[in-house]
Amino acid sequence: MRRKQSSSCFDPSSHKKAMCCDFEHSNGNLINDEQQQTSKRKFYSSSSSEEEGKSVNNEGPTKRKKQSSNLITEHPNNSTSQLRLDYQLGDDMMCLVLSFLDQSFLVHTCMRVCKYWYERVLVIPLTLSINDQDDALSTIQRIVSNQNTFNFAHLSISNKTNNPIELIRLITRSNKFNNIRSLRMSDIELGNEEISEIASGCFKSLTELTLEDLKRNIDEEGINILANSVHMKELHVLNLSTEFGDYAIQALCNNEYIKNLKTLSLFGCNVSEDGITMLTNGTSLSTLTSLNLGCNEITTTGAKLLSKCPYLKNLTVFAVGGNDIMDEGVLAICESEFLRNITNLSLEDNGITEKGVAILTKNTSNMNNLTSLWLDDNSITASGAKLIATSKTMQNLEILSLQRCDIGDDGLMAICKSDFLKKLITLLLDSNNISTQGVSYIISSSFCNTLEELSLCFNRIGHAGARLLSTGSFPNLMSLDLSNCGIGDDGISYIANSPTFKKLDVLEISNNNITCAGVGAICSSLYLTRLSSLHLASNSISYEDIRLIGNKLKNVKFLSTSGFSTPKLRSILSECLPGCYLLNMNEYEREGEDEDEDCNSTL
Repeated sequence: MRRKQSSSCFDPSSHKKAMCCDFEHSNGNLINDEQQQTSKRKFYSSSSSEEEGKSVNNEGPTKRKKQSSNLITEHPNNSTSQLRLDYQLGDDMMCLVLSFLDQSFLVHTCMRVCKYWYERVLVIPLTLSINDQDDALSTIQRIVSNQNTFNFAHLSISNKTNNPIELIRLITRSNKFNNIRSLRMSDIELGNEEISEIASGCFKSLTELTLEDLKRNIDEEGINILANSVHMKELHVLNLSTEFGDYAIQALCNNEYIKNLKTLSLFGCNVSEDGITMLTNGTSLSTLTSLNLGCNEITTTGAKLLSKCPYLKNLTVFAVGGNDIMDEGVLAICESEFLRNITNLSLEDNGITEKGVAILTKNTSNMNNLTSLWLDDNSITASGAKLIATSKTMQNLEILSLQRCDIGDDGLMAICKSDFLKKLITLLLDSNNISTQGVSYIISSSFCNTLEELSLCFNRIGHAGARLLSTGSFPNLMSLDLSNCGIGDDGISYIANSPTFKKLDVLEISNNNITCAGVGAICSSLYLTRLSSLHLASNSISYEDIRLIGNKLKNVKFLSTSGFSTPKLRSILSECLPGCYLLNMNEYEREGEDEDEDCNSTL
């Protein structure tokens, strides 16, 4: 069996590229908004105090009414009365209104308006995210010692700490985190002592638990601690990193407490055919709607076992990328009467050929509810792309990923001219031998106006391709990846000066021979003002360019660079972008890819 690369496998829970925000500090108080807000519009409450005004008989002049923070004015029976806005709306409605605001704005602004607003903010569910640039232990210590008790509902810690048990005890033994519903811990070496603390019952409302660690330290005893904890009975989402995937399945299938799981992820956990056999016989997992078994040891036999399991009939998300199910496994999945409700299917890196694509797309396939399809790293050429483009079974697709295949311009033309792929909002085509000609098909496609995410990295489109893109109509495009495309300063200038990209939130242009001229074009753009994530690694830029970005692009929350001194970069950003998360990769730190090191040299 060939060795799988976990980096190429899709994790449905993390499709959108995460952009972590650093924390905002105010007198030792620390709160972060981890993409949890649905809007950043400011809310103002206004009212007026009683003044002389024009009467019904127009006997006096009208005066401008003063604004007061919490009052509204009504005029019943031609008289003026003053009512508190919060009294009028009610506590629940007021909390709902405030919950739409950015968390840092809530803490640093709304809490200072008045005592009433201060009290309302304290009950609004908040998200706390501590990334690997922060000292998790000192951060939690400050929160625990703070006089305010915020309503933390979501806690995410990604931090390599030397003392994990002290960190976890601070969290579990403090009343500051009693209301946590979602707990995510990654890159933390979790032993049985730490897991015992998590399962001890301190989180009374825990419904989502993610314990991820590249070293996969959770052993059989740790799995048993979780599975046999009465405090886990409300768990709906479980994501584990362990080398004992089969044992985890056995523990969950024979469990009397964890019976309400909706989502289970055992990504890269050495799940074998034995584990699949136990899973297909486990009635306690019949509530699952999402199952991620990516990067395991599942073959065609395992795929057939899964396809015959009646307990998986509620699945809508099914991820088995990075295995060896082959074309025959695809056939079993597509003919299964129990997997017909799947809407999100991940099959990347499974040795699938055009034959498997033909099975997937034929009219008799049970996959006609698909809205997301991931076929990266398979042997799919232009013929396979044409099969997808001409299949009525694919007519509901919103997300299509064919990264690191070989569809070329001909395959892209078929996709763009398809009568059935008109609903696409995400198109990921990294490393597909696409040229400037292929870009011309994209800008004339039927889904151009609905596209929200487009990735063309490692394709040789050059600055001419960037120019073509800038002439297209992408009114809803929020994420654009042109890394390793050889667009240069000219290409990024076309992008920066095009109004079609005014909604861009994420721009990835690493390794494109971009210099200070390209950075200047981005920073002076009238249309790229909404950027929150900017990827510039492996370009010819300077510290002054970074300073310019910090001074001009105030919405940037994630910045990726390479070849700099990290302390100096952080010093610069702390002055102009204190809330920005920095990822600074040196050349030797970059992960290898099965691509040319530099597409620019071939353009």
